[in-house]
Amino acid sequence: MDMLCAYIQNNTLKQLENSCSRIQLIGCSQGALLLRSLLWNSCLDSVVHKLDKLITFGGPNNGIYGLPSCKQLNLDSRLIMIGCNLLHQSIELTGPSVLDIFIYGLWDVLSFSSYWNSPENSFEKLTFLSNINNEHSNQRKHKYLYEKLKGLVLISFEKEDIVLPSISTSFGYWNSFGDKLIPFNETKLYINDWIV
Repeated sequence: MDMLCAYIQNNTLKQLENSCSRIQLIGCSQGALLLRSLLWNSCLDSVVHKLDKLITFGGPNNGIYGLPSCKQLNLDSRLIMIGCNLLHQSIELTGPSVLDIFIYGLWDVLSFSSYWNSPENSFEKLTFLSNINNEHSNQRKHKYLYEKLKGLVLISFEKEDIVLPSISTSFGYWNSFGDKLIPFNETKLYINDWIV
């Protein structure tokens, strides 16, 4: 993130600082998290007064918890397909806790593990997601960046089958027991006023 931030500050932002145009940030899927991370990491501070809207398409804004079926992933390798099926079978037999162990065991290898969000999870493990969602009391100062935006547009796909639960694209998520999906206005993010 530091290298990306430095690149943006040394190249793109210098051009934008002198422009009279408003800045629209648009991200799709993981790109939505990347843009939110740039906001959180203060990479855009020099142009924050020009930010207009953050628009996300299918971004896992409140994390993911669940795996798409192996057929939906369209896996090329037969070996990977076998591994995917075995993982799904073990989850069916033992419950979702085996999935948490698998994800946390491969924390540094899997890109999506940084926004894996088990409903029973403590915030300590999810540093990336909990940071950009301002879930740590000492980091709420970054909320002002969201307040500078003229609009936050969260677009979900009608037949979302990769971001699970799909309600995460609009900051909704599982309740703390993992047995019921709740809309954004019932999540800790909203109730504690951590983001917008």
